[in-house]
Amino acid sequence: MIGPTSRFAAQIDEGTYNALDLAATDGIFQRMSKEGGIDAAAFDHAMLGPGLTMGLRGIRVDERKRERILHATMADAKDWWTKLEPHGLARGKSIAPSSFQLAKILYGELKAPMQFNRDGNPTCDRNALTKIIESPKSSDGAIEVATVALELRRLEEDRKVLTKHIGADGRMHTGFGVAATVTSRWSSSSDPFNEGANFHALSRRVRQIFIPDRGCLFGSFDLNQAESYTVAFLANSPWYKKAHQAGNVHALVGARIWPEPFAGGKKSAKATKLPWAPDQDYYDLAKRTQHGFNYLLSPYGFARQAKMPVALAKEIRADYFSLVPEVAAWHRSTAQQIKTFHRLTTPMGRERIFLGRPWEESTVKEAVAHVPQSTVSDINKIILWRIWSQLDPVKCQVLLEVHDSVLFQFPENDMDILKTAFALTPVEVPINGDVMVIGASAQVGHNWGDADKDNTDGLVGIEFS
Repeated sequence: MIGPTSRFAAQIDEGTYNALDLAATDGIFQRMSKEGGIDAAAFDHAMLGPGLTMGLRGIRVDERKRERILHATMADAKDWWTKLEPHGLARGKSIAPSSFQLAKILYGELKAPMQFNRDGNPTCDRNALTKIIESPKSSDGAIEVATVALELRRLEEDRKVLTKHIGADGRMHTGFGVAATVTSRWSSSSDPFNEGANFHALSRRVRQIFIPDRGCLFGSFDLNQAESYTVAFLANSPWYKKAHQAGNVHALVGARIWPEPFAGGKKSAKATKLPWAPDQDYYDLAKRTQHGFNYLLSPYGFARQAKMPVALAKEIRADYFSLVPEVAAWHRSTAQQIKTFHRLTTPMGRERIFLGRPWEESTVKEAVAHVPQSTVSDINKIILWRIWSQLDPVKCQVLLEVHDSVLFQFPENDMDILKTAFALTPVEVPINGDVMVIGASAQVGHNWGDADKDNTDGLVGIEFS
């Protein structure tokens, strides 16, 4: 041994040195136990079981549908690239434009507000492009280029999945990163053999290529309006809780802000287009209003997203928080918590220390979104664990976990298994003296995409009597 450690050890006997080493380890253990870290680590360790099971099992791929969707993806990319031609961007091997090209156009030619990464260098990553779109300082040209670049990056992700090598078993696999993120959400990427893909970032169109084994159906359980419901409990908002419990919260919120379009419920709201944006409807606006303002989206960003004047976005924001003033109070409380203690604890007992500057808007936004997202993720993992430990592999086989949903397959002639699995979805979570139980919806189908006129074999909702 050399260095300071060896010189220190030479001055004390071996027993004392080992005792000090154990004492330090025990001190760390006691501190983590006190703060809930040991329980969280034990939970994540247990989740390695279903994570490894799903990664090794993989999902069967419909090769014909994969070819059709790849062709459609490349055609869409060609159409989007025509919008970049006036700016002189050259297309390379990738569908998406390079970050160097984007920086040259956005920050040089179009004078978009420059965005920086954690190292202080200019960046054109997804977050930067989103901020450019939402910034009131961005020109219309910069917004258009950033919007096209985001769409092309999404299509590039689709292309990568659609051209991935499929194993000899005819299945695509993924490697799940259990406890790899600060929110407790899993990440996913190529498997240990460098095959497969990130199943958490697949578009709804690409999901159609995944099919169950012969003689099986896909079953999917999705948590209903999970994050906004969690916000209602965190903010302890009586009206917002009841709105979720009554059914479709988007329709109820929309009816309070826009009575006329919502007079006939969800259908009339979806049929009534926005006067300032004919490609959007009032139901979509109600969803955007909640998700955006619950997570501190500025009126300027909201105006960009909903294609409306900033003055109107401010009015909608004021109307929304008049319905749920407790949510605004929760925002202030979270900001104060971060400034004072730099840490938050979720209702599931996970503690996170925030290392960013607590006075910056980006840190507060991250903190506000953290607790709902982490809480929903852990609830979904409990449902996954129950299905895996009680029903897999004899009655069904779990295949995927995607933040607020679980996908599995089961024999198509035994719907009772689906009902048995669904009975495992209620999870009770104490929050602010109340108990939250997020409802779930069940779907079945012969591929992972949503059923519509172009995908008749996709997932459809099912009710239990």
